[in-house]
Amino acid sequence: EPRSLTPDEINQLIEDMDLAFAQMFNPVYNGASDDNPVDFTVRIKNNSFETGTIEGWTYNYGATGDTGVKPNDNATYTIENADGAYVFNTWHSSLPTDGFWVSQTVKGLPAGTYKLEALLASNAGNTITLSAANGTADFVLEYELDHATDASIIFTIAENEPVEIKA
Repeated sequence: EPRSLTPDEINQLIEDMDLAFAQMFNPVYNGASDDNPVDFTVRIKNNSFETGTIEGWTYNYGATGDTGVKPNDNATYTIENADGAYVFNTWHSSLPTDGFWVSQTVKGLPAGTYKLEALLASNAGNTITLSAANGTADFVLEYELDHATDASIIFTIAENEPVEIKA
């Protein structure tokens, strides 16, 4: 006999299904270690913004300005060492109270030590913080807007611990 689900039960079911689906795509990690890492980039939704959208990400910006996923071939947004056709851009004439940021929560990863790598770009001398779980670092950018700085942090998580990645 069919039964009705509450909105909370439906949301929990969707979350459980998302987690199960994500775990099906975990790379084989037998023998993975700090010296023998496994690439889990595939688990980051829209990891390089190549859908041309902000899909999978949450962001904060000022009330006005220029924020979103932009084509890297547009001279306004071009970053010469970007790894794809799109970049995430945010700009406003004044800093929002809780700053500019872009983030995503990744779920269903096996316990272990991870390295988060990102290309960061802003005006030379600006600082961008990269964080994930118990890893965080500030990066003072040495290049101007058209050249990104390679940045990385190391962090550890427990089995199936959700991890927010954020810049």
